[in-house]
Amino acid sequence: MADCSSEKNIRFHEEYRKYTVLWHLLDKNYKNWEERRSALQETGEKYSLDSKSILNKTKSLRSYFH
Repeated sequence: MADCSSEKNIRFHEEYRKYTVLWHLLDKNYKNWEERRSALQETGEKYSLDSKSILNKTKSLRSYFH
C-alpha cells in the first residue's frame, strides 16, 4: 500500500496536469504569464502552497523520475 506522501504526490500531479498552460509547450497560452499565474494560484489554493513552492515541487518530482 502506498504511503500518504505518495498518494499526495499523485493527487498533486493529477491536478497539475489539468492545467496544460503550465507544462505543455504547444498550449497557446504557455507563454502567457497571466494564464500561468492563474493556474498556479488555483493549484496552490487546493494544496495551500504558493506559486514558488509549486514550481519547486514539480521540479523535484521531475528530477526524481528522471
